[in-house]
Formats: sequence, C-alpha cells, structure tokens
Amino acid sequence: MRTNHTISINHSKCVGCGMCVNDCPDKNIYLEGSKAVRRADDCLMCAHCLAICPQNAVSISDFEDIPEDLNSFSPIDGESILQLIKRRRSVRQFTQQTVSDELVQKILQAGQYTPSASNEQDVSYVVIRENLAEYEQLALHALQLGKPVVNVFSERIKKSEIDEHFFFKGAPLVIVVKAFSVVDGALAAASMELTAQAMGLGVFYSGYFSIVTRFSSKLKNRLGLQKNERVAATLVIGHPAVKYQRTALKERPEVLYD
Repeated sequence: MRTNHTISINHSKCVGCGMCVNDCPDKNIYLEGSKAVRRADDCLMCAHCLAICPQNAVSISDFEDIPEDLNSFSPIDGESILQLIKRRRSVRQFTQQTVSDELVQKILQAGQYTPSASNEQDVSYVVIRENLAEYEQLALHALQLGKPVVNVFSERIKKSEIDEHFFFKGAPLVIVVKAFSVVDGALAAASMELTAQAMGLGVFYSGYFSIVTRFSSKLKNRLGLQKNERVAATLVIGHPAVKYQRTALKERPEVLYD
C-alpha cells in the first residue's frame, strides 16, 4: 500500500461484542475489559473490523472514499452473474461514441475494490484516450523489431494484417493495468471487464500490446512502469458495433472431486 493508514476505535461507541476480534485475519484486535483494542498498525489494513462493526466504532485514516452501507445495496442474484459471464464476448468492433467519464470512473472502481494478495493494493492504471495513436505507433514499432521472435511463438500473428489499428481496433478508450503482481493485476482487469460489459460496453484484452511493453523501453517510460512492475492486462473498451445473439460454446473443464 502507498499510504500508512491508522486504525482507530471509538470506545464511546464500542460495546465489546467481539465481532471484530473474531473476524480479524491478523489477530490484531483483542478485548480489554469490554472494549476492543488494536495491537499494532502493521496489519493487513483489510478493514474487516470497520466493515463488520455493528456500532460503526472503527475508522481508518487517510482514505479518500468513505465506507458505504451494505444494507442499502440491492441484492445480487447469482444466476444473473453467471449469465453475465456466459454472455460476455471479446468485442473488436466499436462505434466512435466516446465512453463517458462516469463510466470510466466506475470501471476503475471495479479494479480498486478487487482483492489483492496480502491487501497490497499494488495495481495502478493508465487511461489512454487523447494519445491512442501515439501509443499504437510505439507498439507497432516495437512489434516490427520483435516480430521475428513473435512469429516463432504465434502462428496467428503471421496471418494478421498489421495496420495502424492492430492493437486497439479503433476503440476510443484503453486502460492499461499495471501491477507488481501479475495475478493481482489480472484479477483487477477481470473485475473491470465484467463491470464494463454489464454497463453495455464492449471489451477485449489486447494481449499483443501487453507483450510488446516488455521489450519496448519507450513504452515502459511512457506508461511509467517502475522496476519489477509489469503490464498485467490491456483493456480496449468502447461501445460495441456488433450484437451477439447467443452464448459461445466452451469445453467442459476437467474437474477432480476428491
């Protein structure tokens, strides 16, 4: 995490119910008398204590957002989530309609609230809108330099028409997901993609763009990649110019029940 946060427990509100003690994964809270007390600030900062307290007695410093009351959220139907996953497609045909700032912020929030290992929250983003052509040109140059190597590993790229829209397909928005843990970045990207699809947008992962960032110093500098930080995913987003009529077929997975 980038900021050192501090947990505070308001003892005038705390009733000593012990819910925060039982739910703390770090065992960083205990009861002293009839009040909850924290042991140290070097915990996960997962905010389970804040989320579970029925008296709203716990607060954590230096966050821009404020906690939202879960009781005001609409119930989520598991079948609807499964249908969303089934009907999602990788969209590569887009209209020229821009993606509103409001939708962009909601997509970024989906990444923000996705879990990360040890609550590191090590994922960051580059939102590309105005300079899409510049990024695409840098990526095309890197691809031309590395194409002999890429050809060895990818039969598909040998058959591809590599034009000026090869990476982004003329979409109006790209969000590059950066992370020190690729798993954390991939989890955030998946949440963002499903959120965007649920809001009527089309999305596809530009895997080739993510690959060329590994050997292009110009792209690394432009994206602000730090040492040991990688592009975990590149989300190409826009309003779809196509409408799919049915789900695609997927092979049944191999499953071991033990």
